[in-house]
Amino acid sequence: MRYYGGFPVVERPYELGEADYLAERSTFEQCVNAIVKDCDEAATLLNGKSLAAGRANRAAALALKARILTYAASDLHDMTKAKAKSTVLASFSKPELVGYTSGSQADRWQKAKDAAKAVLDLSGYGYALTLSAPASKDDGFNNYHNIAMARNGGEKELLMARYFINAKQEDGGRQGLFNGPNGYHNWAGNTPIQLMVDDYEMMDGSKFDWSKAEHAAKPYDNRDPRFYASILYDGSNWKPRTADVAAKDPVNQIQTGTYEITSGSSKVPVFGLDTRKSSVEDWNGSYTGYYVRKFVDPNPAIVDQNTWQQIPWPVLRYTEAVFNYAEACIELGQDAEARTWLNKIRFRSGMPALTESGDALRQRLRNEKRVEMYLEEQRYHDTRRWMIAPTTLGRKANGINVTGTLKAGKTVTLYKYDPTSYDYTYKVFEIDPGKENRAWLDKMYYLPIHRDEMNRNSKLVQNPGY
Repeated sequence: MRYYGGFPVVERPYELGEADYLAERSTFEQCVNAIVKDCDEAATLLNGKSLAAGRANRAAALALKARILTYAASDLHDMTKAKAKSTVLASFSKPELVGYTSGSQADRWQKAKDAAKAVLDLSGYGYALTLSAPASKDDGFNNYHNIAMARNGGEKELLMARYFINAKQEDGGRQGLFNGPNGYHNWAGNTPIQLMVDDYEMMDGSKFDWSKAEHAAKPYDNRDPRFYASILYDGSNWKPRTADVAAKDPVNQIQTGTYEITSGSSKVPVFGLDTRKSSVEDWNGSYTGYYVRKFVDPNPAIVDQNTWQQIPWPVLRYTEAVFNYAEACIELGQDAEARTWLNKIRFRSGMPALTESGDALRQRLRNEKRVEMYLEEQRYHDTRRWMIAPTTLGRKANGINVTGTLKAGKTVTLYKYDPTSYDYTYKVFEIDPGKENRAWLDKMYYLPIHRDEMNRNSKLVQNPGY
């Protein structure tokens, strides 16, 4: 539903010999109602059941209901607002397939709020959300890391997850290989862009700003602890290198820049071990200058493609329900209640309280969810349902160039990150359009129904803009 809008709701088994097996797309409202009905019935049937990790449970059913109703209440699916913001949607002849054409958006937000609160009222879920003041920087890092690893109490965040075990070697157990640095013989499959890095606040809750000299000179200092638990950047401490690389980096730090070293009486440039000009592997490094740390086990024994990790992938998380509840409160004008719950998340991560109201609070929630739920398959859908995709998803992807220049009188023959020996400069650049050329078109609020499906079923109506 969140990719395509309304789909054919089929609530009976088909029989042999029917005249045809074609079905029209149900309205968006009918689809929401069908999913909510299924979730309610599932929650009732699962009440009191104790099932193995990863199996559906009552909490998962209620959390899915809260997610669906949050989507249903959003601007993309209120057709009066959606049409005002998009000419593509305004010209669609079947608006009821992608949103509500009648009824009260405020009533829908109230339903979303109630559904999210039902999740928050469950006992035994959530992690470190009872703090009355911000955790220390180290505790904020550890809290977020424990959630990502689903360990040391962090597993209480998981309402539903996909689990992996070494006895059954699946690709989901190789996040480190797929996303890790090429200087560790990993593949850099998903690498953070600078826009994401910039959205992590400073420790005092202020916005990071490249136009401030102190930020530009040391962009990785004094940031939200979740940044350090999520992103590997130039100079990050990481695992011991593999045996064939250890001599090149005995201090085990991420190297994504270009640096000077001394060779005889000369200074010569060297490329970091985790760049695309690495002396380890030069074909699969990051294009952005960053790597993913979140969801990657820091265990030194799990380094390369020969080892697997046992980190569950979150499908539904308690904190998502907190965001859904807070968002509904904001849309209903209940800012104090929204701040109370958002600050629980911030205190857990070591960040100061939010104090804003109105649209300013709405914007803070959106950024808070962006960094807290990083990589958890939320942002793409959120930016569409909020209808801010043209100015978010539509931005050009970018990265960082890091240069280390030897200070006068310093001699270094084997590079390591060292501000006492180097002056570092950081320059943001846009990714080559030949590699990534992002642009937003309003038809992208929905995906197109595949031509094969349209050919099979003459009753289907294609989505707007396709």
